Amino acid sequence: MLALCAWTLFHSWQTLFHDAEYHPLPSLILCFAVSVQSFSQIALKQKMVSGDEAYRGPNQPLRAILLSVAAFAAVVSPGVYFLTKA
Repeated sequence: MLALCAWTLFHSWQTLFHDAEYHPLPSLILCFAVSVQSFSQIALKQKMVSGDEAYRGPNQPLRAILLSVAAFAAVVSPGVYFLTKA
């Protein structure tokens, strides 16, 4: 995960400061990896409290999906800007 973050930051730095061509692949892979990790954590937490009658948490999977869509939009929108700018 740290290598993906470093790859994304390095590629973004090159795009912004060295006028390199924007490639969204590092950002998309990072968003996908973070989403998968979040979904697996939510699934494990739900399995841990599935038999507990007193625990009624919020709808975590829906929240995670919405946050993933928002993160994807935040990554893709600068890419679209750079593609239309060129």
